[in-house]
Amino acid sequence: MMRSYCCKAILLFPCLLLPAPAGNPLPVRPDSAPLQAPAPSTQEMGALLQKAYDTMDLRVADWGFNDRRAAMIRKSLEQVSDTKAKIPLQFALAKELLSDGQNAESIKGLDELEKSIIDSRVILQPAEIQTIRMMRAQAYLRIGETENCWFFHEFRG
Repeated sequence: MMRSYCCKAILLFPCLLLPAPAGNPLPVRPDSAPLQAPAPSTQEMGALLQKAYDTMDLRVADWGFNDRRAAMIRKSLEQVSDTKAKIPLQFALAKELLSDGQNAESIKGLDELEKSIIDSRVILQPAEIQTIRMMRAQAYLRIGETENCWFFHEFRG
């Protein structure tokens, strides 16, 4: 199967098999000057953007920043001692880890979540059980895809 991909690439990109032209194949602008420091207004805008990024409320961000939210949730978990009160935080942590691509860590979080649910004798709704199962399945599928890629492509794919 891998051979068919290579054949398609050769058929689709025959120009890759041609020798490179002599000299520099890329045109160079004659007026290219060395890079200069950004203007003060550009530096000011960069500082404002950095400040906005640093002070952003991650709880209201719709996407991204999963690693930072996971760190916030971990700190909150350290402050909670009641097992039942930890359950929503453990779920949120596993979800953020999964969204951040930390699949093995997410599975560990789901294991801890399920242990807390059993220990505290919490009864979940069917939709909640399904969500936890789907998160676990997604994490295992991602790990399997990564291992499959490494095994069959020897770190090239």
